[in-house]
Amino acid sequence: MDLSYLDYLSTCGRTPLHRAGPLSKVLLAAAFVASAVLARDTRAGLAGASLGVVVILVAGIPARVAAGLLAYPAVFGWAFSAGDPWLGCLRAVTAAGGVIAVLGTTRFSDVHSIVAACMPRLLADSIYLTYRSFFILSDEVARVSRAVRLKGARDLRALGAAAAAALLRSVDISERLYMVLIMRGYDETVRPAPRETTLSPCDAWPVLLGAAALCVSLML
Repeated sequence: MDLSYLDYLSTCGRTPLHRAGPLSKVLLAAAFVASAVLARDTRAGLAGASLGVVVILVAGIPARVAAGLLAYPAVFGWAFSAGDPWLGCLRAVTAAGGVIAVLGTTRFSDVHSIVAACMPRLLADSIYLTYRSFFILSDEVARVSRAVRLKGARDLRALGAAAAAALLRSVDISERLYMVLIMRGYDETVRPAPRETTLSPCDAWPVLLGAAALCVSLML
């Protein structure tokens, strides 16, 4: 799953965006989402989508991985657009570009520290635990799918049984994880990491890219 690779890149990357603070990168994602919403025609949408691709490449995400990640929002944006499907597709790519760049350059614990300050604690904790549980489910699905292929099963009944087994196994692992957290003193509160308040020269990168995305939508 490419999300796992993004999580790996967020801790091992060495680009200027990786060295920027989490707050400036969250603002970058918000600017790209706002740019997608403000795009009024195909020309503005194309410019915003181009910037979305540029910011992903600046983040050091390989082109193959970026293409796969952008394909999902592009297809859904085209299929479920209320107006021009091409504009919907370009808007989706614009917004996804900013978000993917942030996820690929920022540890999720740092993102959570910003999000936790802007929403109820219960919701912020649920997002954090759901994000981590996703990798448990992803690993189980991959393991069961590999076992099904090795056994030569190809019919829908076998695949459905495998999916159900992966889900039940993931629930079991999640319960064990919860018990481990309880034993280690978890009091139903995920304490966010300390937020960085100092600015560095690398924070200019997300600020400039976000400002460029907003200017494109407002001026074209």
